[in-house]
Amino acid sequence: MNVLVLRKVLVEQPEPHRGEGMQVVRVDLLAAGAEWLALRNRAFRDENPPVRPWTPADLHREFGPASRARDRVTWLARDVAAGPPAVCGAVSISLPRPASEAASLHWLMVDPDYRGRGIGSLLLGTAERHCWERGHRVLRLETHRGWEKAVRFYIRHEYQAGR
Repeated sequence: MNVLVLRKVLVEQPEPHRGEGMQVVRVDLLAAGAEWLALRNRAFRDENPPVRPWTPADLHREFGPASRARDRVTWLARDVAAGPPAVCGAVSISLPRPASEAASLHWLMVDPDYRGRGIGSLLLGTAERHCWERGHRVLRLETHRGWEKAVRFYIRHEYQAGR
């Protein structure tokens, strides 16, 4: 199986990360769907193993009213340093009830042109703080074992293999 499950136990409130020239905003994913979809297709276009591009139909299947995504919260990172804001990253989480269950991290992605600038850490910190503030102390995510940069990123942020 190529899916790697990682977990993190939050033992203290996560420190805020600063993103120079970045703005992180909570969004209604369907309302921001075109921006999110374009980012997703840029972020995964060169991954190995490859990921097929998504269409608006894929987005609605994953996040529309008939999906299980009603409890997801999504943030976009925008570069506001120069010119009109450009979407350069995103993250979503699902918060189950009760808070004793693990929150799930979904779709943490950064535009390849913006990688290495701390945007992933900024978004991950935003999601972790949101979980902490709502009483969730365990986060869970799934990633592909072959996406070595992503796996190293999560391990660097204290995620460990486990269910």
